[in-house]
Amino acid sequence: VQERTAALSQNNRELELGITERKQAEKQLRESEERFRSLLDCQEGNIMVLDFDGVHHYANQVSISSIKGSVTTQDIIGKRLHDLYPASVADWQLEQTQRVFTTGQGFSGDFEVCMEDQISWWHLNLQPIRNASGQVIQVMVNSLDITERKYAEQALSESEARYRFLSDN
Repeated sequence: VQERTAALSQNNRELELGITERKQAEKQLRESEERFRSLLDCQEGNIMVLDFDGVHHYANQVSISSIKGSVTTQDIIGKRLHDLYPASVADWQLEQTQRVFTTGQGFSGDFEVCMEDQISWWHLNLQPIRNASGQVIQVMVNSLDITERKYAEQALSESEARYRFLSDN
């Protein structure tokens, strides 16, 4: 009986140690996830994660505030691009996202969007997210509204053209 009691006591100590280690690992994981979320939420651009079908799996706070009618992540997570954007915009975004899936290569560029009779410019960066075997499983979308910059570039170009015209004549 004493041997059995000693063995059970030893097993209990090992279980307690295992539980303590697991709780510590879970705490570290939570802290790491909170740091990750905090880093993404303080970015000035929209950061989202999409699957092949254009379904949102993550959206930072900037994304939430920039999509009309969105208040919380639940307003975006699980929704398709076509649920949140006009068809022409969603079609183009889905095409670019699926290209990253099929080629495994990221994509970056500027594009013009017309929504609700208002034109805006966006810089879009799509990057593949891979699993351990290297297969693309999701795409990270990072977009930044560059409308003001585009209008400033246009104004500068027009000003330079006027200056050249005046200096040539």
